[in-house]
Amino acid sequence: MAESEDIIVADGDILRDALTDAIRESMLEHVPEAIREAQKAKWLHRDDVKKRYGLTDRQLQYLRDENKVTYSQRGRRIWYLRESVEEYFEKGRVDAKNSE
Repeated sequence: MAESEDIIVADGDILRDALTDAIRESMLEHVPEAIREAQKAKWLHRDDVKKRYGLTDRQLQYLRDENKVTYSQRGRRIWYLRESVEEYFEKGRVDAKNSE
């Protein structure tokens, strides 16, 4: 038979304060990451990709030529799908070995 914990609340204020603290702690833990994710641009300009990932124009040209990343071109401006660029780098990731 599974054990259960009984919660006894002597005062409604104690329960409200406990719930408020639990909600505050959860929000402080999860909301900042959700905000950062929501603020990320869906499309990155060529200059942003170069700066963020340390790539050259030639390397970006290679990624486009080989269809390694998703991009859009309007006139001379080239935009890269952020998710596609991140996925490209994630595929090339080499995890560190455990040093045991």
